[in-house]
Amino acid sequence: MHTTELPGATKLQHALIVFLLVFGLCLFGIVSRPTGLLSSFWPANAVLLALLVRYPALASPQGWLMAILGYMAADLITGSTVVKAALLNGANITGVAVGFFLFMRLSPQVRTLERTSSSIFLFAICLTSATATGLVGAGASVLLFDRQFLPAMALWLSSEFTHYITLMPFILTFPTDWKGYLHSLNQAVFRRSQWYSICRKMGVLILLLVACICSVLIGGPGAVIFPMPILLWLAMTFSLFSTMIAVLAYVLWCHFAIDMGLIATNLDMKLLQNTVSMRLGVALLALGPIAVASMNYARNALLRRLEHVANHDALTHVLTRSAFMQRGTKLVSQKGEHVCIMMLDIDYFKSINDRFGHAGGDAALLSFTRAITADLRDQDLFGRMGGEEFAIVAPIAQQQDALSLAERLRRRVEIESITMPAGTSLQITVSIGMVTCIGGSGQNLDNLLKIADLAVYKAKNSGRNRVATPELLSRAYTDL
Repeated sequence: MHTTELPGATKLQHALIVFLLVFGLCLFGIVSRPTGLLSSFWPANAVLLALLVRYPALASPQGWLMAILGYMAADLITGSTVVKAALLNGANITGVAVGFFLFMRLSPQVRTLERTSSSIFLFAICLTSATATGLVGAGASVLLFDRQFLPAMALWLSSEFTHYITLMPFILTFPTDWKGYLHSLNQAVFRRSQWYSICRKMGVLILLLVACICSVLIGGPGAVIFPMPILLWLAMTFSLFSTMIAVLAYVLWCHFAIDMGLIATNLDMKLLQNTVSMRLGVALLALGPIAVASMNYARNALLRRLEHVANHDALTHVLTRSAFMQRGTKLVSQKGEHVCIMMLDIDYFKSINDRFGHAGGDAALLSFTRAITADLRDQDLFGRMGGEEFAIVAPIAQQQDALSLAERLRRRVEIESITMPAGTSLQITVSIGMVTCIGGSGQNLDNLLKIADLAVYKAKNSGRNRVATPELLSRAYTDL
């Protein structure tokens, strides 16, 4: 794997971040040890592994060294001996190292839980890492505390596996553009068209809360399963990251509720068997919504790709004729907005094909579409009608804006320089026919395109490389 070499100052900064993170999380785990074994919470290993996997730049030799120092420093300042700290943290770092090695063998999409197989790999690697930690940790427990190997192994493994399954998915799926994520949430709240979707999702969250309340009221060992149907529903309707937030909250709630006696399990949690069973059971339950969310994400991504392939031209990646007509008809039928309809025809395109072959023609088409797309907005529609003919449907504030847009596009194409396959530089021009209408006035898009196409011929007959309007084509209106 090729990685870009980072400046020394950046490496030092990353290493310092790793140290502070590990040190702080270890202190939290040490000082917050409750009396109940089930509620013991050691987030350092899971969080460190997830961050190293998500941000490999942190996994430099300096980063690993500072992680070890963070583990050791937290134990030493809280009264542990050097030997005790070294043995126990040797178990911690072993599990993280094993997990990191295995995770980095996977593709980035699998690591971020965006593939159908992601949950399987997550389960296998988390179990392997927890086992590695358990083996070393149990050995340390035998030496330091004179405990039996197998019981100590079971406690270490169950605890680590639960932490990995609980905390890692949240970090692995954390939005890269988190500011954009928050901005989209803010926009959704204030956009009236999104209120129905928001209310529907809030309904799911309310049902999840009701299920948790029922767990407390009814109690029993099976009470922790009550929220599961809602979590599965949530995994199929919410985003991947939102699902991971809900899963994290669910697992933490289960442990808290059992530890505080909110859920009467009728089990003696001081018994090793019950403790290990409950930990592993909750973790494996959480794996269900994680798997569903990953598969749902992968399915939706595949559907988006298939939709893109079906609706976009294979060469230029603009809309196909059928997709353009379908979406354009909706845009033209919207009431209240002025709409500009254009037909665009590349000048002398046949001579380009004759001179440079089809490869040269393809290069000209690609350069043309890039130039046009660069000046269009997200709400504007741009489609290939066939050969060198293209069409645009664009909402405008005033009719005068249509001519400005068309002239801007024409000039943009005119200054575009194309490098042909043989290395020859070429400039192309475009003739544009343009017509405007008021949305929702009963105009037919197909008829409007015919009028715009007649205006294209007017532009070509007038010398090409210009914009023409149908003002002088009154007969065309009547014929159509």
